[in-house]
Amino acid sequence: MAIVRLFDEMSVEDHANSLAHFLPPGRAWDAKWVDGTNFRQLLIGFAGEFLRLHDTLNLASQESVLSQINLRLTDWESALGIPDDCFDITGTIADRVRNVIVKFAMMNVSTEQDFIDLAALYGYTITIKSGLEEITFPLTFPIPMYSSLQDARFTMVVEVNTPAQGGFPYTFPITFPAQNTRLLECIFTKLVPATTAVQFKYIG
Repeated sequence: MAIVRLFDEMSVEDHANSLAHFLPPGRAWDAKWVDGTNFRQLLIGFAGEFLRLHDTLNLASQESVLSQINLRLTDWESALGIPDDCFDITGTIADRVRNVIVKFAMMNVSTEQDFIDLAALYGYTITIKSGLEEITFPLTFPIPMYSSLQDARFTMVVEVNTPAQGGFPYTFPITFPAQNTRLLECIFTKLVPATTAVQFKYIG
């Protein structure tokens, strides 16, 4: 992904030349182009401050794009209330950036596809159905038990496809899905309506 910047990269010389172009033409102003002259050195001095401002604006624009967060990651986490009971700040930079993106995305999750896309950010393929579908023929075993049809209707069943470690030969590093599924369960539990229960089934 291309880095987003407000302005093209420029040097001190570029900024000095830009300032020189704004000055009037004529012999009285020729020194603005001559290296080593007092006038040119004055422009170089101003150009250094313009370059600092230029780089600061570029950095601000870059850090405003969630996928490009680096230096301002802590500020983004603080603004979104991280750490909390789901997210922590102990992972890698990539993990923390992903958590910021997910926490931001959680503000707009409402449809089934939104939940599916959210799980995909953590590398999981999920299927969502209601508890009623679980107890409708043809039945699959084990048959889930609900206290009433109403409870079944207001239960969201999330089937999570997890990668299986089928024995030797193992590939390294060995991944343990439970580390991320705990986070996935926490996120989904927070996002479902208060009237809805959520159940997780792991298939792999």
